[in-house]
Amino acid sequence: MRRIIGLVEAGAKVTVISPQCHSDIHRLAQESNVTIASRHYNGIDDLKTAELVFAATGDKIVNNLVAEDARTLRIPMNHLGDTKLSTFIVPAVLRRGRLIMTVSTSGSSPGLAKRIRKELSASYGLEYEVYVDFLAELREWVHAEVVDEQCRAIIFHQVLNFDIIELIKLEKLQPLRLWLQNILQQELQADEWEQRFRDYSNKL
Repeated sequence: MRRIIGLVEAGAKVTVISPQCHSDIHRLAQESNVTIASRHYNGIDDLKTAELVFAATGDKIVNNLVAEDARTLRIPMNHLGDTKLSTFIVPAVLRRGRLIMTVSTSGSSPGLAKRIRKELSASYGLEYEVYVDFLAELREWVHAEVVDEQCRAIIFHQVLNFDIIELIKLEKLQPLRLWLQNILQQELQADEWEQRFRDYSNKL
């Protein structure tokens, strides 16, 4: 299910071939670009239009057959449970909006990768989605208002010195956003930008 969701989020058209599917997959098929073929794997003809293959049926014999057919067609393939038969591996992924972190043990231990992903999840909460969206906004504002490349670099660097995560948790990000929108309309020199940021930081 996790792999299907990841593919859908990436914009892929997904076909699931299985005589039985979990209810969550049927629900996903109703809501997104997922097609379910309610039958057993019919062989190499099932893969001829595929660009990426996951052999994840829960049946080792079928998975091996899918892997062999994918290799014959030279289609990238991930074999669930046997990385030696895979032509690519799937890292554990943590998403916080635009922020994407991946963890891989190069197939040595998917369980360890998942454990590390869980640890990252505890350290990088949902507030990081707001943080990265704010930085994306800032980049647009700076490129629209500030011509000098040195000044741009100073602004980006100085903003990262603020504890943005704490401001988000305290619901105090909006005052900083408004201050930035205002100051970016001013024509300042590099040293002036640094001083303005220091003065504002002292007020926080």
